[in-house]
Amino acid sequence: MAEQYKYKHLKSHTERKAASVKAHEDDTFYTVYATGDTYPIKDDLQSWAFFWDADNKRWVNECASEFERFIFELHLADGEWPGIELEFVKRTI
Repeated sequence: MAEQYKYKHLKSHTERKAASVKAHEDDTFYTVYATGDTYPIKDDLQSWAFFWDADNKRWVNECASEFERFIFELHLADGEWPGIELEFVKRTI
């Protein structure tokens, strides 16, 4: 029960997610921007913690791990996300 409140003091969703996965060896994460014909895969994007940035008209995942980046690139390579462009901005904690 205490686990769910462990990171409650952190302000943003990004800070909470980053803190909860800090066990990664290199602490490298990505902000991912998805643009293009995203409507057909919006539910899939939401399931991967993307949110809609209405001002910039794109989907954003503020704290994707290296593994998640690999999965997103597989979706593109396999044609599961046709018409989608992803931009990865590398950052460290």
